[in-house]
Amino acid sequence: MRKGSTAEAVRKVIKSHPSIIDCICFGIVNFSALSRIITKEVKKAGNLEKIDENAVKMAIIRFSEDIKRRRTLNERMIRYILANSSVRLEMDVIVVTAEREVVLRNVNEIMEKAANARFFQLTQGTRTFTLAIAREASSSIVNLLSRGIAYKMDDQAAIILVSPKEIIDTPGVVSYITSILAWNGINISQIISCHTDTILIVSRDDAIRAYNVLEEIILRLRSS
Repeated sequence: MRKGSTAEAVRKVIKSHPSIIDCICFGIVNFSALSRIITKEVKKAGNLEKIDENAVKMAIIRFSEDIKRRRTLNERMIRYILANSSVRLEMDVIVVTAEREVVLRNVNEIMEKAANARFFQLTQGTRTFTLAIAREASSSIVNLLSRGIAYKMDDQAAIILVSPKEIIDTPGVVSYITSILAWNGINISQIISCHTDTILIVSRDDAIRAYNVLEEIILRLRSS
């Protein structure tokens, strides 16, 4: 492993701890205490034989200014994107994961049946496809795939966030949304991205709460 500098190692360690970045941006970090906490991790990350705690502290202070500057610019763009987004809720969704070969063998019939469905999403993985389907259109598709179904989730809902095109080039938007939902105890079973649409599949029991959390954020950002 290549030996790095203390500054490089500090950046690497801090970037791996989003909670530290948040604290730096809010200005609530005790740099001396933080340097003591991460010194061993910095030494390992940089493959350093010796390390000076004061050097770690100075590297943290220097890097913190860069973090604050970049975070401020990025947060402005995230706030703009969410303030100009809309959110829609589709209840009664079934999620099916099926073997790749079975889906490909029946893909024409699946697409014919999905054409008039209220909600339909098809995502390809390395060995499987996952289909999110409106419940009333799901039974015929499930029957087609019955022998190749690896996993099926009933009682799901789709939250569809429709955003301006800037979401494509802005890092952190999906992370911002998912972290807020996580802090509210809402599990996301599937995340699907389609151009400027971000589709979050959640349990039916969490759907209304998740929708309200996102709508409240959007309205608050619009008024601020």
